[in-house]
Amino acid sequence: MTELAKDAILEGRLSSIFSKDNIVLLDAGLGTTLEDVLRKDISHPLWSAHLIDSDPEAIVQAHLAFLKAGSSIILTATYQCAPETFLRAGYSAEKAEDIMHKAVQLAVQARDQYLQMSKLNVPTPKIALSLGPYGATMSPAAEFSGIYSPPYGPLQPGTTFWSSDSSDSTQREQEAEDALVKFHLSRLQVFASSPETWNSIDIIAFETVPLLREARAIRRAMTLLASTSLSAQIPPWWISFNFAEGVLAEQGPTGDHYTAADAVRACFDQEVRPHTSTPTAYGINCTHIKHVKKSLQLASQALGELSGAHLAGIDPISLSRLGIQGTSAGPGLVLYPNGGRIYVPSTMTWLPPSPTIPELNDATEAQVWARKLVAAVVEGVPREAGWSGLVIGGCCKTEPDYLSALRHLF
Repeated sequence: MTELAKDAILEGRLSSIFSKDNIVLLDAGLGTTLEDVLRKDISHPLWSAHLIDSDPEAIVQAHLAFLKAGSSIILTATYQCAPETFLRAGYSAEKAEDIMHKAVQLAVQARDQYLQMSKLNVPTPKIALSLGPYGATMSPAAEFSGIYSPPYGPLQPGTTFWSSDSSDSTQREQEAEDALVKFHLSRLQVFASSPETWNSIDIIAFETVPLLREARAIRRAMTLLASTSLSAQIPPWWISFNFAEGVLAEQGPTGDHYTAADAVRACFDQEVRPHTSTPTAYGINCTHIKHVKKSLQLASQALGELSGAHLAGIDPISLSRLGIQGTSAGPGLVLYPNGGRIYVPSTMTWLPPSPTIPELNDATEAQVWARKLVAAVVEGVPREAGWSGLVIGGCCKTEPDYLSALRHLF
């Protein structure tokens, strides 16, 4: 069977789960694209965010590259942006906020340039505000380990609060969650303080979250944000988790790591945090593609088990603003794993690609990745799983050609 025929089969199987109208192409890895494609140095405490100030045209060119490859959503260069991060890097509070607003306007600039140069009447791409977890603002970064310093985490090195006194553990866990609420809310308020910036944001993307308590904190922060006069219009939003080893970094009381199923419940189970906002979509990102299928199976099963009062219906208007036009009241599914290379957190480096990739034949590394990703979706998501649509793209070590390869499969 030819590769073209295999691709057609994959496309058909995918369309049996998600109609083409309900599949939206996200962008790829901004930081690694700046580094690998545009040859920019991002070895900086602010990672790619320092280019917002020092080389804004590079940010615009990266966004444009994704748009030309077919992206319908581009993520801003704000993943590690928070006032605390800039202060540690030597910026004033005023300068930090200026840069955070500028990042959004650079995405707007890229989108406008793309629309001007496009010869076809294309839909207007959407801009998603990229917000990493608290761990992404730490030095060294801790979004993979999930080990947050107090008051955001336990006194002892680890992800779990443990004490022979269960009430003490519960109290400490709550205090850490409260601290994370303040962190996320204060950062959101920076962007919401400018009507120009806020009105330019179509979507909010909380990314690479390693802890359930942080997901709960994000829900509470969004609830508080919605109650303020600064931001009467809350855009659709998602919480995306990283499963670096196929599970979350966080361990439960028994020592077992939490999974994608637990993450779904943290996002949508109304009993977890009653009377708090729920995200428009649930996501998996910054995860090796070999872990995607199992994570999707667990997430889909957990979503199916939530029903009635436990699962709040998702506003169809929010879904349409995400680019999903379905009639289902279920949440959207957002999926943007890493490329096929292995990341080593201890050295903050990527292992080189394998010199021999059996699946390559005449295919490119990007095409192999795209086929594996779509195969993971069709094998990991049951037809009646309850997801209303799919937003799909790439994270670290994926570039514009990866999006082009993915685009050909739906």
